[in-house]
Amino acid sequence: MPQNNTKKIGLIVDSLSNGGAEKSAAHLSVILEHAGYKVIIIAIKPDVSYAYKGNLIHLGKQVSQIKIVKQVQKILRFKKAVASHQGTIWIDYRMRNRKLMEFLLHRLVFKNEQLILTIHNYHIDYHIPKGNYFNNLYKKHHITAVSKDIKKRLKSEKNIESTYIPNAIDFEAINEKADAFKVNEQYIVAVGRLFNKVKQFDVLIDAYAKSILKTQHVKLFILGEGEDKSLLQQQINQLHLKEHIQLLGFKENPYPYIKNAKFLTLTSKFEGLPMVILEALNLNTPVISYNCPSGPSEMIIHNKNGLLVENQNQEKLIEAMNSLVLYPDKLNDLAKNSHDYLLPYTSKSHLNYWENLFKNL
Repeated sequence: MPQNNTKKIGLIVDSLSNGGAEKSAAHLSVILEHAGYKVIIIAIKPDVSYAYKGNLIHLGKQVSQIKIVKQVQKILRFKKAVASHQGTIWIDYRMRNRKLMEFLLHRLVFKNEQLILTIHNYHIDYHIPKGNYFNNLYKKHHITAVSKDIKKRLKSEKNIESTYIPNAIDFEAINEKADAFKVNEQYIVAVGRLFNKVKQFDVLIDAYAKSILKTQHVKLFILGEGEDKSLLQQQINQLHLKEHIQLLGFKENPYPYIKNAKFLTLTSKFEGLPMVILEALNLNTPVISYNCPSGPSEMIIHNKNGLLVENQNQEKLIEAMNSLVLYPDKLNDLAKNSHDYLLPYTSKSHLNYWENLFKNL
């Protein structure tokens, strides 16, 4: 418990739905309230699909359809929400790549506030607008990096110091949800936004088509929504794989699909610290992942709890997929080891990371 049970922590999010940063923020709200903090959440959009705790303030309700008016309304609401909770430490989980919006927020809303800025993606320009002004501005605030590689990149490319705080997951809640139903098929699974420039599900589908999985009657289930859904369905149709690959859409409870899969695959171009890997390992589901920057190599110990594939090497990816289907003993060994490397990602560890940072503010 904190020494002052009324200490206030504010979380700023784009929404409480659909993304890893959003899921991480929602879980932190639960951890903090359980530890005795007063939690305030400011959400830009009203979407909610993750469990959270605290006072939720939506900025996106009943706004104008005129873009410039809508942005002014949100900034004014933002300012009012922050001003009404003085003495709060604010943790910003948003995407922050719009220069004008970020300039106005820092000038009008955050100027005199205690602010922690989180970096959740190896593509750090998603979180730090380009230019010396923002580089210098960020050096005045506390920065957290969700992976060790992001921390290194911030230092090498921006000369910005940061604190490493990895994501955490709620082990017990995930295990409970995973038992909601059973999926009685032979399949592998992939989860994420259907956005090929980053998640590269088109690469995974092509790899599946070239693998032995179809002839071994092992399907591919892809969970998620996104702008490339129709393109992926066209690709599946053109490869004549409609009976073997299914786009199942967004699932509020994806965990039974992850738990009952042979293994989970991740073929992203870049990541931050992909929570789906932690969730799979917690459910004893091995992971095959490109060794992309950043995150997979921090969670997967090759040939211990999963397989790390040379980054963007599709032939090696196919070999890895084939091997876990052909050699079930190897698959079982990986599953047995899946919990051995999860200690840094528990709720208790996550709280310790944050409280150590709070002490230094």
